[in-house]
This record gives sequence, structure tokens and C-alpha cells, in this order.
Amino acid sequence: MRNLSTEVYERCGCAMLTTHGLPCGCNIFTALQGGVGIYIDLVHPFWRTLEIAEGAEIPEVVAESAQVTELFRSLVDDVLARDIAVIRDISRIVHDELHPEHAGYEEPEPNLTRRGRPRRQRNSTTRNLSLIEHVRNTGPRTISNQGASSSGNPQSRSSLGSYMSIDLIPPRFKESLPDFMLQYIRGYRDVIPNGNCGFRCAEEFFLGDQERYGEIRSTVVGEIKKLDQYKRVYLPETISNASYRIDWRGGMCGQEHWMITDPDLWPIATHFNAVVVIFGIGGESSLIPSATNIPLENRYEATRPTKEIVLAFVNKCHYIILEMAPDCPLPSIPHRWRALADYGFREWESRYETRIQGWTRYSDEFNFRMGRY
Repeated sequence: MRNLSTEVYERCGCAMLTTHGLPCGCNIFTALQGGVGIYIDLVHPFWRTLEIAEGAEIPEVVAESAQVTELFRSLVDDVLARDIAVIRDISRIVHDELHPEHAGYEEPEPNLTRRGRPRRQRNSTTRNLSLIEHVRNTGPRTISNQGASSSGNPQSRSSLGSYMSIDLIPPRFKESLPDFMLQYIRGYRDVIPNGNCGFRCAEEFFLGDQERYGEIRSTVVGEIKKLDQYKRVYLPETISNASYRIDWRGGMCGQEHWMITDPDLWPIATHFNAVVVIFGIGGESSLIPSATNIPLENRYEATRPTKEIVLAFVNKCHYIILEMAPDCPLPSIPHRWRALADYGFREWESRYETRIQGWTRYSDEFNFRMGRY
């Protein structure tokens, strides 16, 4: 039997298994190749319960649980001898199987009220939005902001439910925000802090459901493969390493799968034709994490970004969404944007010049108080 090849699977016919309830040739060959025994459940109960006369040599039957345990141990040894990438993938599969609660899946709520498409309504509330509806900020999940500025700067956002009042913001969050910007903050929206918070914020704002954060991760992975500019955006990280870090579907994650600002904000801004602003205070009370990210490419023939999302990086480990007053000051656009963006729409930067100047005045005063001047 040991000298047989895989031809045994073609020539066996499994006659012994089907007629007598005993392991056939291919079962035995598979067990020998894998270095494991024959599972007891392959033997028909007739043979397992057969009473043999006294004096006969009765082989000892190994319990099925012991066989399974031995097989698993052999597989563990085999996995540990493989490449670290294989070990990481197998570990993720085992973790997801043992801890399904970390995936954040919940039973969907049945919708018993809607019956077909609503009458006299342009956009159905029973379907997902199309890409163009996301870009133009139209569709059933979208509401308009009544406080849009007179200068035409878009302040629309997705239907997030109600923002919490800024008066209720936790002190630990408040300490992570530039104090001169508190007067412009109207409210905040927190998300589940399980390592996916940055992508949860983006998903909540653009698609209206933070539990679908895996979709925004996939969107970013697909976006960074479209433009060569992203190779420079993610330096010194490579595109393949960035894709591995971002493309995570396993629920709670460690720092190796966190959002990184500002590289991960460029593809979000470009894909959704949005202004993505990040506020935060870094080490030694520095304002360096704060930046305004605008699209790298005008792929929708728009005249300006159609959305504006403001994120705050608080406690050096968590993201929240901020609701801002119209025409609030904005941090400066990173200098490398002009080198990365398409030449044809670099004038978009001038649309935010006044708001950036307001931030510059405040930040100069802030840095003076911090003793930097």
C-alpha cells in the first residue's frame, strides 16, 4: 500500500467501504500519506460492537478524540515549519474560528415595513447607493446641511444620526484638540474603538454605517492601485505592505492594521472627491498631525470637492468625527500635494486659502504660548 501512487483514488472504487463498512484502499492510502491513523467513524458500528470469543486478540481501538488531537498536533508542527506569512494566515483563520465575537457580526434586523419602491420618490431607500450618488452626495442616505456657507463651500455629510454636543465631549478627547478650534466645533460623533476606528469614521460619514468598515478598507486598497502617485504617498512603506495593512476583515485588530495619517487620507479624498481634514496634537504639543487633504485627481469633472469630513485623532490612538461651523479655519495642505496632484486642477488649493490663513494666525499664537517662538 505504501508503494502505491495517487492512482489508488482512480482504481479503488471504495467497494470495501460501501459493501462491508470498512476503510477502503484510498482511505488507507490517505492515512499513510498524512502520517495519521484511520478514524474510528470510518468503521461501521457492526464491526465496532461485534463481540469476539474469549482468547482472541482484540486490537486496541484508539478513541476518536485522541486521533483528532494527534492530527492537530502534527498540523501545528507542520505550520510552525513554514514561512512566517503562512503562520500569520493560519493564525488569523484559527483566531476567527475560536473568537467569532471579535468579528463584530450581528444578526440583521428584518425590515417588515417596506413593500417595493416608494411611490413618487426618485431614489429608492431599499437599495445601496451607486458610486455617483456617493460622489454627488445624493440619494436616500444623504441629508443636506442647512448651515452651508454663503461662499459655496460644501458642508454636506451623510446621515449620521445625531451628533453629540461638544459640551459632552470627554476631557481626554478635548485635551487632544487644538484649543483655538473648540469655538468652531458644533458636535462630535464617536465610533467603536476596536482598532478600525479611522476606517469606521470614514464608513460612517460616506456610507452611513460604521459596521461596514471593511468596505472602506477594500475601497482604499483598490484606490491606491490606480495611481502611480500613491507609490510616493506611502514612502517608505510599499504599496504591497500598505495593502496588507489596510485590507483587514478580522474584526478587532492591533496597531499593524491601524489607519495611518496622512497617507490613508489621500485615497479616501480622491475616491470620494472630498476634503478630508485631520485635527490633533502630537508630541510636545505639536500641531504636526493636523492637515487638510484634498483629491489628487479630478476624475469626476467636478469644479470643487463635494464633501468635507473632519476627523480628530485623540488619545494618540483613536479617531472621532467632528461637526464644524461653516467656513471654519483649516490646517494647511501638505506641500507635497502640488507635486502629486494633476496639474489641471491645482487651483483647487486657492479655494481654501482664506480658511488656511485663519488657521495660520491661530497656530502662530498657539506655538507662541507653547514657547516655540
